[in-house]
Order: sequence, then C-alpha cells, then structure tokens
Amino acid sequence: ANFKNRLLNTNCATLPSGGNSIDVDINNNGEIEESEASQFNRLNISNSDISSIEGIQYFINLEELYVNDNNLTIVDFSTVSSLQQIQCSRNQLTSITLGINVTYFEASENLLTNAEFVTAAPNLFILILKNNLLTNVNAISALSNLSFLNVSYNLITTFDTASLTQLQTLYIDHNNLTSISIPSTCTILHCGYNQISSIDLTGLHLFALSVSYNQLTSLEIPSTCNFEEGALAISGNLYTTVTFPITPC
Repeated sequence: ANFKNRLLNTNCATLPSGGNSIDVDINNNGEIEESEASQFNRLNISNSDISSIEGIQYFINLEELYVNDNNLTIVDFSTVSSLQQIQCSRNQLTSITLGINVTYFEASENLLTNAEFVTAAPNLFILILKNNLLTNVNAISALSNLSFLNVSYNLITTFDTASLTQLQTLYIDHNNLTSISIPSTCTILHCGYNQISSIDLTGLHLFALSVSYNQLTSLEIPSTCNFEEGALAISGNLYTTVTFPITPC
C-alpha cells in the first residue's frame, strides 16, 4: 500500500525526455496501468515506509531506482532487466537479487552478511556496501570491471583484491583484516582501523592513503605516490621505521 501510495500521490518518477518529476498515474484514475509504468526510466521512492516493491517488474524501461530509507528485508531487482543504477541504503536487507545490467549498486546500512549476490551483476563499476555485517566478500573478487569499492564498517577478516584489475578506489577501513593485497591500479586506499601488520605499497601510484590504527611496525612510502594535501594518514600504529621518498632539491 505504501509503495502504491508513493507512486500515485508524489512526484517520484521521471520520463526519458527529462523535465520535472511527476507521479506515475498519468491518466489520474487512481490506478497504475502497465502502459504507464513502462514509460518511466527513473524512480525515487525513498523514505516512504515501504516494505515491499512488488509490482516493480512492470517498470520495464526503468534504469535508475532509489529506494533508500525504507523497511525492505528481501528484494529482487532482476525482474527489471533494464536497471543500471540502484540505491537501497538504510533498509533492513538480508537478501538481494541483482540483474545483469546493474553497473552502480549501493546498499549501505543494512543487515547483509555476505556479498554472493554481486555475481549476478558482472558489469558492476561502483559497489558500496558499507555499514553492514559482511564477513564473506570473496565473490567481489570476480568483478573484473569494478573501479570503486566501499566495504568499510563491516566484519571482514580476509579479502584478496589483487584480481580486481580495474580497481582505483578502495575503502575497507573499520574491519577485521590482518593482511591486505592491493591491485596495482589502486590510487585511493583507505584501510585504517584493522589489524594489518604489514603492507606492500611498491609500485602504487597513490593520491590518498589511510593506514591509521593498524598493527604496522614499518611503513615504506614509494616514490611513485603523489599525495594531495591532507590525504596521508598513518598514525596509531606500532612503528619502528617509516620511510618516505627523498625528493632532490
């Protein structure tokens, strides 16, 4: 009922031609025909006390869906094959099904314990799953197109990111990692507040690095790094040696 109410009575949908958002009930008869639902490519039904999106499958041309701040526990987005961008943060999600064409997915602040669902969306480019209960994220290693990953504030103990050959930005701070592998493409790395005892930055071209509050006893910053102002955080470790590159005068 809440889902239908939002579709009928708020300006929540956008047509491919652009312009202002409108409600989905184009003919104003108090119902939603399939012919109406199929016309929209963007839908924002966030913050609407929605616990089910049954009926979303009739939005057959939908490309963007925003369903943040609701009461969803289980969702199946695969019924809309056109979907490319989805945001469903701040729900109570424990189970998710994605479609093959999704390239941007955000589900922060939910109750997810694993990331196996990402294998259904091999073209994911941006993935944001911070503030969940994730312990197993091994499935993410298969996402060969992934460029941006945020899995901060979870319960991750192991994760091999070396196979993510397109990854540029990685946020994996506030987890339970004891070690970390970093793809050579990475330029922004935040892995503070873990239990990491050693880290190899050789050959990385980093613009931002945070390794604060780990168990590091040594740290060597390679000369290939070029940090922006304020983009280097290394405090709160157990250092006996820290090595910075020497720049000739």
